[in-house]
Amino acid sequence: MEIAGYSTNSQISLGGLSADTYFIQVSSSDFRSGQYTLVIRDIGTAKIETICHKMGELFPAVFPGENWPDDPNHWIAKMEKITDTAPENGPRCVGRCGKGCPGDGFPSCDNVYRYTQDCFNHDVCAGHHIKGIWSRQCTEIFVECTTDCNKSISCAGPQYVNSSGICAGKTPCTLKVQSAIDAGGDGSTIRLSTGIYSEHLTTTPKTMILWGGWDESFSTNSSTSTVNSLTITDGKIIVDNLVIQ
Repeated sequence: MEIAGYSTNSQISLGGLSADTYFIQVSSSDFRSGQYTLVIRDIGTAKIETICHKMGELFPAVFPGENWPDDPNHWIAKMEKITDTAPENGPRCVGRCGKGCPGDGFPSCDNVYRYTQDCFNHDVCAGHHIKGIWSRQCTEIFVECTTDCNKSISCAGPQYVNSSGICAGKTPCTLKVQSAIDAGGDGSTIRLSTGIYSEHLTTTPKTMILWGGWDESFSTNSSTSTVNSLTITDGKIIVDNLVIQ
């Protein structure tokens, strides 16, 4: 579904939903008003969409509206912030697979921090509908969240890379991108400060996110980082704001 420059695959399928293509009307200050195409399909565990690298950003969620299922074309598109914290007032860990937030005593996908588009859709849906997680609309899209809980990658704590070897006090900090890849665990996010890294990168048998374009303090992401090459021999690499020459 294309929404104001975003491309999101809601990955909603099974349950009471039929694999089909729907034409929905979106009228919201969050998005450009108009008609959009929503494709509902079962795309399998190989296509689970992690959103770890979008933490703290506004992101689009798509879920059934109040008139669904009587009106199968009634869907809601809404912007919400992906958060990995439990604020005193406001949404709690929106987008995280598993009940509640880390450390609150609820089952949480084996205590692994997993954030996916499916779980994000469900959380925003629960916040929108009066009956929350017990609403029929949200229950129908919960099926896919259970798969994500077991199969998606972990949003492990980030690693930082700066060619100066100084990462504004953040750790672990490395000079080389390859060093961070070699040291990182499955699901790690590697944040690169803006600049050119004269490296020919190769992967390990893990899933990782390479997120370039950070400023020197790693507080703002508004540029790009450049590497010479990236060879994927094993595992999976997700890149954002990374230029590969």
